[in-house]
Amino acid sequence: MKSRNSVISILMFSLSLALFVIFSLTIFFGGQEIGGSIYFIYIALSLAFTFLSKRIRQNYISLYRYSAYLADAFNILAAGSIIYYKVHVPYMVAIGSLVGISLVVDLISKNRLEESKTVSIVSGLLNCGLMCCIFPFFFISSFTRSFAIAGTVFAVLICAMKIVVAVLGGTIDRPEKEPEAKEESLEDKITETPDETIE
Repeated sequence: MKSRNSVISILMFSLSLALFVIFSLTIFFGGQEIGGSIYFIYIALSLAFTFLSKRIRQNYISLYRYSAYLADAFNILAAGSIIYYKVHVPYMVAIGSLVGISLVVDLISKNRLEESKTVSIVSGLLNCGLMCCIFPFFFISSFTRSFAIAGTVFAVLICAMKIVVAVLGGTIDRPEKEPEAKEESLEDKITETPDETIE
């Protein structure tokens, strides 16, 4: 299971990094619509890996935090590009600021989202919700303000979750460690029984 998690995390990070580089270039040189297409691909990728993490009952640990950093960078750059075109500026500034705060909290915190499967999945779903709210503004500048408000709400929830994890991370359940302890205890019992029979 650990090797599979390692492969998944490397694949997730590599694809995210490649898309982020392409997204950055298209935002600066290719225009909003091309950038929006790349952003949509990243949303689909994030959803796929979030549900994959749930399906295999473990999260992709080894490079998870770096993929989370890239997700925040994606959203900050996306919000900044929409601010540049003066679309719902107050909400986009709020979204960019909240995501930036959550990124800083995640960077300095010793407690990590990937330490709990439930928290990492919920965080991934909230992030996908935020991206779905930002996505329409790449194509329709006069899109309804309700999406901008919903995006702000998602950003608040993401920031609040990361602060809670940073403060209370030690008390969050970590189900992946318990099975290992049980396996070790079974191995100990197996190794003890032959010694008794020999005596």
